[in-house]
Amino acid sequence: MATENNRLGTANLERVQSIYAAFGSGDVEGVLAALAPDVVWSNAGPADLAYFGVRTGREQAAEVFAILGQEFDIAHFAPVEFFAAGERVAVLLEMRATIRSTGRSFTEDLVHVWTFGSDGLVTRLQDIQDSAGVAAALRP
Repeated sequence: MATENNRLGTANLERVQSIYAAFGSGDVEGVLAALAPDVVWSNAGPADLAYFGVRTGREQAAEVFAILGQEFDIAHFAPVEFFAAGERVAVLLEMRATIRSTGRSFTEDLVHVWTFGSDGLVTRLQDIQDSAGVAAALRP
């Protein structure tokens, strides 16, 4: 069982690294292609701000990237450390950005937890961050 868990963890780690490489090069379609059709994309935060919420399916997950492109001027977004075990990969990240509509900047550490199905597609992403700090930057 441990060997199978290690093999899955390694394969899923490589998949997550490919997802971040696609995002870093602006290939949103490449990111979306790695998602299961019924993916659950969760970004906890205030319900009155469009960036936050739970989205289901690739089309709704794509909304996150549309909001990022419209609202966020990302100066730095980088994975720092990866942890893989079986169907899950957790990633520690750093982000610095300015919100275009408010001119406010923020810096944060965040965690992404990716869960994969047996077909190798992402079934769930949990985006865990300082939602209060991001919300403060987003609010007029």
